Amino acid sequence: LKSAIEEHCVVPDLPDSPDVLDTKLDLRLPPATLEALRYECQRLGTLPSVYVRVLLHNYYVSGQLQIVEEGGRYKLAVCP
Repeated sequence: LKSAIEEHCVVPDLPDSPDVLDTKLDLRLPPATLEALRYECQRLGTLPSVYVRVLLHNYYVSGQLQIVEEGGRYKLAVCP
């Protein structure tokens, strides 16, 4: 999540989950991460819950997001 926020991940360009689920995810975030998430979502005009859901769907379900090493640092990358 921190990596996506810091890198201004292309969340608006990624598809949302097509499934309508009635399941909640409880996250405990450090205050600094939560503030950065709120700022990024405000910048993008989206809700934090949608931002996190899109990240999770594209990382765990569709595999479009992957963690790659670049210049000795790990980052998120969109993969076809």
